[in-house]
Amino acid sequence: MKRNWLRPALCVCALTGLAAPGAPAPARAAGPEDYTLTITGWCPGQIAIYWWNATPGRRHAFLTSNEVGTTTIQSGPCAGTVLGLSERGLVVGYVMPTGYGDGKVKAIMGQGRCRIPVQLIELPSCRTSNVARTP
Repeated sequence: MKRNWLRPALCVCALTGLAAPGAPAPARAAGPEDYTLTITGWCPGQIAIYWWNATPGRRHAFLTSNEVGTTTIQSGPCAGTVLGLSERGLVVGYVMPTGYGDGKVKAIMGQGRCRIPVQLIELPSCRTSNVARTP
């Protein structure tokens, strides 16, 4: 699945109610470190986003932001989940994982989307991956 991040298909319905920057973190923190995200390629140009150790057959939300930071989801199915991204410029899109929880998606990146942080969140478990940057 290719997606041009300059014109993403967005759905923020499942991740509503983000906390204000600097809000205290709730008891429920980010998921296991073994849920891994890696991004390769060239920017501007084509990149590949790889993930490992996701739960097979679950939906994943690809999150991007203008910067790394701490944002807490305040309501909805993932309320209490802490993200490693700033709320500033937070964008959400969905993809279905493939295989046994490992997968890859390709995207065409424009100049304005280079060096942005990306994180995955697994639904409905709300496990989060590490934060990686586009090239």
